[in-house]
Amino acid sequence: MAIWDLFSKRQKRKRGEVPDVYTYDELPQKLRVQIVHIWRSVLSWVPPHDVFWERVAAVIRREVGVFRLNHEDDPEHEIARYFLEENDVELALDVVEVVFGVAPIARRQGWETRDQTPEAGVEELNQRFRWHGVGYKFEQEKIIRIDSEFLHREVVKPALAILHNPEFAGPNAEFLKAHEHYRHGRNQESLVEAGKALESTFKVIFDRRGWPYDPRRTTLSGFVDTAYDKGLIPEDVKNQFGGLRTILQNALILRNRRAAHGGGAGRPPIPGHVVTVNLNLTASLIVFLVECDRAMA
Repeated sequence: MAIWDLFSKRQKRKRGEVPDVYTYDELPQKLRVQIVHIWRSVLSWVPPHDVFWERVAAVIRREVGVFRLNHEDDPEHEIARYFLEENDVELALDVVEVVFGVAPIARRQGWETRDQTPEAGVEELNQRFRWHGVGYKFEQEKIIRIDSEFLHREVVKPALAILHNPEFAGPNAEFLKAHEHYRHGRNQESLVEAGKALESTFKVIFDRRGWPYDPRRTTLSGFVDTAYDKGLIPEDVKNQFGGLRTILQNALILRNRRAAHGGGAGRPPIPGHVVTVNLNLTASLIVFLVECDRAMA
């Protein structure tokens, strides 16, 4: 279902009232109601209705750690009420992730949606997030935090598209895990998973090309050295960007010093903006390496 560009919205844009800075610790009630409308539009026609929603409710109950989310008898109403009333934004987003994540699964099992396809529902969901200035996006069946629409579109999304290839299942899972940790404020863990994703990307390329490495001992620096020696990094790039080798080798130095080996007593917590630049840099380097691999004879 298309989003109507109503008079009130046009007037808000004209007055400059449309948010241009994202928030992360609030899901406005109006947005929550709109999200419920979307999932009902996508899933209300799925037969058998009660069986489907009972399965979804069972997943959420188990993850929350309760036998019932509330006193609603209908499982769909139980989920909707829990989502509308839950104060913890992360827990509320978990519901969104589960509900919209199972929609394509239902369709693959032959259950039809007649009002709005899962793809159209996700597109509307992301538009609603953006309109309300809420810095999250649903991609690859996961809720991902975005700090800049431009960076997400130009840097992170191309990386996700590449990693969605089954060949990159390992680094894809690690990169998505890094984003999940970031969304939940687990900054140290996010740095670790981002580092794994970059190293796993090297491993996929090396395995396909038959380049030897020690799975347990080869460091990021070692992968970079071999990539240069084997010509994965083109000569013109080497000459024009003399510092690229240093960037590749040290891109995750913070992760190695502060995350992978533990923060240590008395060390300050890793700030969110450091994790943000690390995720964006990791995404850029993954795209760069895969494109170099594709271009290599």
